[in-house]
Amino acid sequence: MRSLRHKIALILGLSSLFALVAGVFLSSLQYQRQVQRQSVMELAALSGIIPASLDNIGSELLRLLKITSLGAEIMDHIEPFDALCVSNHLQGYIVDGEPNFVELTDRRGVILWSLGDSVGRGERSDNPLVAAALAKGSMGYGIHRRRDQLFIVATAPIINIQHYCGTVSIGQKIDPKQLARLENGPSVQFAIWDNPEKNAVVASGQEPLPAVGFLLGDRELKRLQSGQAINKRIKLRGQEYQLVFFTMNELKPGQQNYCAVYRSMAFLSRAKRLMILQSLVMTLFVFLVVAWIGWWISQRVVDPIARLTKAARRLATLDFSERVPISTNDEIGDLAHSISFLSTALQDNMAKKDQYASELAGMNVNLERQVAQRTEDLVHAKERLEHEMAEKEDFLRAISHDLGAPLRNIAGLARLLERRHRQTLGDSGLEMIGRISNNVKNELSLIEMLLELSRIKTRRGKSTLVNLPEMLRQIQADLSYSIEEKRAQIRVQDGLPMIWAEGNRIRQVFQNLIDNAIKYIGDQPQPRLTVGWSDHPGAWMFWVGDNGIGIPEDQTKKIFGVFRRVRSRETGSVEGKGVGLASVKTIVEMYGGEIWVETELGQGSTFYFTLSRAQVNPENHREMAAEEDLEDSTTATV
Repeated sequence: MRSLRHKIALILGLSSLFALVAGVFLSSLQYQRQVQRQSVMELAALSGIIPASLDNIGSELLRLLKITSLGAEIMDHIEPFDALCVSNHLQGYIVDGEPNFVELTDRRGVILWSLGDSVGRGERSDNPLVAAALAKGSMGYGIHRRRDQLFIVATAPIINIQHYCGTVSIGQKIDPKQLARLENGPSVQFAIWDNPEKNAVVASGQEPLPAVGFLLGDRELKRLQSGQAINKRIKLRGQEYQLVFFTMNELKPGQQNYCAVYRSMAFLSRAKRLMILQSLVMTLFVFLVVAWIGWWISQRVVDPIARLTKAARRLATLDFSERVPISTNDEIGDLAHSISFLSTALQDNMAKKDQYASELAGMNVNLERQVAQRTEDLVHAKERLEHEMAEKEDFLRAISHDLGAPLRNIAGLARLLERRHRQTLGDSGLEMIGRISNNVKNELSLIEMLLELSRIKTRRGKSTLVNLPEMLRQIQADLSYSIEEKRAQIRVQDGLPMIWAEGNRIRQVFQNLIDNAIKYIGDQPQPRLTVGWSDHPGAWMFWVGDNGIGIPEDQTKKIFGVFRRVRSRETGSVEGKGVGLASVKTIVEMYGGEIWVETELGQGSTFYFTLSRAQVNPENHREMAAEEDLEDSTTATV
């Protein structure tokens, strides 16, 4: 019983542990998928907020710029240009808005003054908003690239009463400090690539992101350039990140900036560790519960079963000295009650055993005596049957011989009378002698048929491989006169098998059936005969059918007897002795088969017969011949 306790504890423990581990794994997997899906949705939403944040910065710069460009001081110093006065005028606005991009142009778009940059002075501004401001007097803002640096720039025209004097532009550089102000959401960072082949610009203190081509494949880049957002997980320096890539257009047509919002997925690892810790605690709890359940099962189930086993072993040795000491109201109590009942029943049955044994011994003696008597009777009956069959065969041969000799003498005397007394007998006497000769011939023919029927049963010929298609062609040739006389069409099915049997007997079967079909075809305008076959698991089945006069239903079983023929108005002129079908039936039964007929008056008849495959299959006889040859060669070697 120890092993049963161990098995129960092991099964409970393993099943509980497996369920716990499976639950934790599935929960962890579901949690990770849900968190990743939620993270992607948040990042996708933030990727739409970033351009809006840039719009807010541009709008604020444009508001500040309106105040700057509409001041009378700046108009007064543009024509003629006074750099010192313009610089002093813009200084207050620069401090208030904290721009790091300031540019002043004349009415032709030539840079008159720029903040901290004297190289571009005297050149035409590359800011696309300048041309629009001078041409239409419109204000605007957007992302502008200046020497591989990105700025959020706002531009407005400087207008006096008559015409546009020039333009003024202010902006803020998109740098790590600016990106830190744009970031929004828990642990979410924003990156922008001012050069796709270099690292991204990220907020201060953040790990740099490599070039876009390193993070995205060619297909993903094409999708990103077409305006689609790309969601991707990457691993950098041993840490996983979730990124959503998108693009923002610059002021210059056809130029795009690659951007991304991303966050670290390290919190998933921390959550996984926390779940593992929880799993360990739950495992300990499950172990304690399983241990308690195992102890309870041991006390309530295993120990009673052990006592029941001991009681069953005592019953096996026919020891009825102790009863089963269990009286619970559960299935084990029912089992204990059944074992007690079995013990009582065994005691009662043991008392009757000797009586039944003596009665059974007496019955066995009587049964053996009866079996011996029946066996002896069967042996005598078999011997009598064999003796009667032998006497019947001798009787047939004797009758045939005793009848044949006088009949042949009568035929000889009739011929002698006809030769010697032809003149004196006259026509009536010769007619009577002719009738005597014909009757003698008929009787001799019947005797010969009886002898042939007896030979079929008693004298088996040598079996050979019979080619049925060739045999049927020979039968048609032999019966060609009758076939042509009736103008009958004979159709033989293709593929008839080769069989192992007595060739003359099989020929006799087919020839008798075909000859009968021709005789009883009647006056059909288109007489037809069919010879066919089919293959079955235990036998081959053959048939010979016609569209002749048919057979009355009450005579279908009688026609296979000796001297039995179809009796009807249509068959009165048909010659026959009534032995052919009896011979066919005898031959078919010799080869383990049976014969029957299906017929309809006026529609024809079909005779079916079977031959046992075990007796006529050539393959079986080849195997037997091979075994006999092997035995002969072994004997010769010895």
